[in-house]
Amino acid sequence: MEHNLTDTLEKWGFIGLGVFTSCCYTNDFAPLDLLRFPQTFSARVENRIAIFNLPNWLPHDQGILNAGAGQLYSKLRDLPLPKQVKPAGDNQKTLALQLPETLVDIREVTLTYWPLFRFAHTGKPFSIEGSTAAFACRIIDYAARRAGFNVSKIENAGEHSELQIESAANQYHFKADGVNDLRKLSLHTGEHILALDIETRSLKLSDVLTPNLVAAARTMLREGNSLKNCVIDTSRVGELSIRHQGVLRV
Repeated sequence: MEHNLTDTLEKWGFIGLGVFTSCCYTNDFAPLDLLRFPQTFSARVENRIAIFNLPNWLPHDQGILNAGAGQLYSKLRDLPLPKQVKPAGDNQKTLALQLPETLVDIREVTLTYWPLFRFAHTGKPFSIEGSTAAFACRIIDYAARRAGFNVSKIENAGEHSELQIESAANQYHFKADGVNDLRKLSLHTGEHILALDIETRSLKLSDVLTPNLVAAARTMLREGNSLKNCVIDTSRVGELSIRHQGVLRV
């Protein structure tokens, strides 16, 4: 179980490091800002066909479809609906879905996407009535329990939400910050921490939690080619921090 956790952290950490350094390189953090809050797109419905106008970058199969006032609620990839995708110009695409006859109310059909949905989703109707941080914790809670961990405590205090995740050998704390938009995600055990601060444009990596990821970051640091507009801090033993330094593209 611990090995699986390390593998998962490394997998998502490599994705996060790649996106973060690319954003720093271009001084454009729009891709990272997708984590701030879920994006919801509404369809127009014609003859029981829901038609969405979507940006090309959107992985629509990972989005959650909500139709029939919650009668149909699932990741699009898990629904056996006939669909057609066509280019629509200007970095746009059109997604057409055939809605089943069993749906009674189809006046409002939406597709909601958040990169965290790739982890898992709670299986409950999407809502951020509490906060984006609390919803992020619900996703991690679901994923941790499914992986066999014990989630012993869930705390929601305003803009901060926290999970205590336990295995036979270790105890981990997952924290999320943000009410209307997600600002920071972190996982730590003891003094070891893995953190992404979306607001301050900084990333912390741990030799213990993500050893291969830290090794890759140190290689990037030595070569220097991929870390434009970055400040690297290796002063703390077992930790590597990367922070954006530059003027953001508007």
